[in-house]
Amino acid sequence: REREEQYRQVVNTALDAVISIDDQGLIIDWNQNAEKIFGWRINEILGKKLAETIIPPQYRQRHIEGLQKYVLTGRGPVVNKRIELSAIHRTGKEFPIELSIVPIKIQDKLIFTAFLRDITQQKQAQEILTGDNKTLSNLVTERSSELVQTQIKLEQSARLASIGTLAATVAHELRNPLGVIQMASYNLKRKNQNLETDKHLLNIEKKILESNQIINNLLNYSRLKQPQYQEVDLTEILNDCIQFIEHKAENTKIVIHKEYPAGQACVIPADPYQIKEIFNNILMNAHQAFESKVGEITV
Repeated sequence: REREEQYRQVVNTALDAVISIDDQGLIIDWNQNAEKIFGWRINEILGKKLAETIIPPQYRQRHIEGLQKYVLTGRGPVVNKRIELSAIHRTGKEFPIELSIVPIKIQDKLIFTAFLRDITQQKQAQEILTGDNKTLSNLVTERSSELVQTQIKLEQSARLASIGTLAATVAHELRNPLGVIQMASYNLKRKNQNLETDKHLLNIEKKILESNQIINNLLNYSRLKQPQYQEVDLTEILNDCIQFIEHKAENTKIVIHKEYPAGQACVIPADPYQIKEIFNNILMNAHQAFESKVGEITV
């Protein structure tokens, strides 16, 4: 009687649910923690089958076969092993448990003592950690991608800065001889009395103008200059650009048609120099597209 009392005190103070079953799977003992975890009082549960009371249907057959195999052979998949599975509360709610079953032989009877622990909080913590790890991994990947993109942009900026330095040098080196050529052309034009020579000199001046325009485009591209916004009249800018192209196309049969209200202002915020460069480039491309130098451009 004293030993029974000592055993009862130990079992009831155990942190785990302690459940004893016979070799038929019938519950013969049930401690206080088992009452807390599963909701059944000991007098309500004794004599009932463990598999049909607290084990979900998907695990019952495995449990029954494991006990039967151990009774017959002394070995079984659910005995002397710590496994995780779902259990059922009295209310029908499933929750995760950790289970180990230890066989005990008392006289000629085989008794199985099951130690069960509710691991709901551990599973929830594990899910939170898994989610945090995934979030952290995604964040690291995202930041790494941003760093790579930033590195690429820095390298591009460095290359453009080098191009800018080179462009400034090239512009300086090219503009000096262009200036000399322009001055020589001007002097020849003053002294020349031959109309045929005048045509050649005019052609030289056009090429000097085009060369300077190419240099300006190269410098504008390499400087990465931010737009300086102000109120500009698109009609006025378009007229200037068209006049420039018409001057270049005076020896061709390319006609430019204006289809916008003459004399009517169209004011927008823009960088006047950059917007003019855009229109000049578009019109120049259109002009150069006519290989036969015959055609119509409509603005």
